[in-house]
Amino acid sequence: MRAPLVLVAGFGPYFRTGDNPSARIATELEREPPAGLEVRAAVLPVTFAGIGGAWDALIARADSQPPALLLGLGMHAGTSFRLERRARAAMSSASLDNAGVAGRGVVLAGGADRANEAQWQRLADWLRESGAEEVELSDDAGGFVCEASYHHLLGRARELACPGLFLHVPDGARVVAERQVPVVRGFIERWARARPVS
Repeated sequence: MRAPLVLVAGFGPYFRTGDNPSARIATELEREPPAGLEVRAAVLPVTFAGIGGAWDALIARADSQPPALLLGLGMHAGTSFRLERRARAAMSSASLDNAGVAGRGVVLAGGADRANEAQWQRLADWLRESGAEEVELSDDAGGFVCEASYHHLLGRARELACPGLFLHVPDGARVVAERQVPVVRGFIERWARARPVS
């Protein structure tokens, strides 16, 4: 019997900030998966136009094995690990993606916000138990490419009948990626031990 499959996607470098720790975390989890799990990872382009296709390509790599979890990662400017509870369809950020497209004015497929029903306090506890010093629950995923990624993965998670989560990780200049990897690995291990958790 194959181990449960977790699909993880982080973002590649953003022209304003350079390297993004979410990409490093995703690729490290594929290289050294959490105990008892199989992980496939993708590094998403920092463009509104490329996010959906990159997620779909990652999902296609699952072959005939349905994923047990879709986990999106992105970086925010703070030092906390931030669980996002909803994804808006209308982007609000004035920031430009790597293709020069501003978030403000972008409306995603379907045009409807997507909420995530999960045991949020339990998920937050698992992050703390895994070594996160600061944990937040958020209803604002930023109105930029992270929110677009989350919106897409929630739609695909619904189609695949599996949970979908999005975790903003700390700014890599403030908390180095090497310290973030074990936190996310431990979080996924705790999630897997407690399955099924939506």
